[in-house]
Amino acid sequence: MKNLTLISASAGSGKTYTLTKKLVELVCAGAIHPGKIIATTFTVKAANELKSRIREGLLKVGKTKEANMLNESLIGTINSVGLGFMRKYAFYVGLSPQLDTLEDEESGMILKELLGDSIDGHFLDLANKLLQDEPEYKSKEPIYLGHISSIMDKVRSNAMKKEDLPHFAEMSIQLSFENIPTRDRPQARQNLLNILNDIVNNPVFKNINLSANQRKD
Repeated sequence: MKNLTLISASAGSGKTYTLTKKLVELVCAGAIHPGKIIATTFTVKAANELKSRIREGLLKVGKTKEANMLNESLIGTINSVGLGFMRKYAFYVGLSPQLDTLEDEESGMILKELLGDSIDGHFLDLANKLLQDEPEYKSKEPIYLGHISSIMDKVRSNAMKKEDLPHFAEMSIQLSFENIPTRDRPQARQNLLNILNDIVNNPVFKNINLSANQRKD
């Protein structure tokens, strides 16, 4: 990729100031068209601040026309900018231009509907025994739903294939044992498997509800 500049900076170190200064300089030099700027941030507040600062910077140096052209630019959150592109080129990829970003609550409802066709009684029984069907903190949804959603997000954001998931599951297990001395890891892993196996298969648990509000110590 040509003309790529990487700036590594922590929070509050002046990223917005640096971007604003650089973009104003490029627009004033005629190197870029203000209406063709594409800039993304993670929050709506940061996106509005960036756009506002660029406009103010252009107005300060008398570039009123260029400041007005900034309305044609794509400066916003990653979701809003991506959505803008999808709407603009929807027909080229066989999609309807009537697209929108799902809110967390809506995506959660769709996820539950999709999982409803996949989750069976065996899964729910296992989730109950491992206390994963309890409501998550500040949420009415079961804990396992949050885990599944998190895994799906990571798979999607890293363009992973479903065939790779068993490998990454194994890596996750290995990482969880990293703080245990190497010589003790095989035994620690076996001990954990024995405990889980006992919980899942022990007939004592078949008729016992292990929910937090019912179990007794």
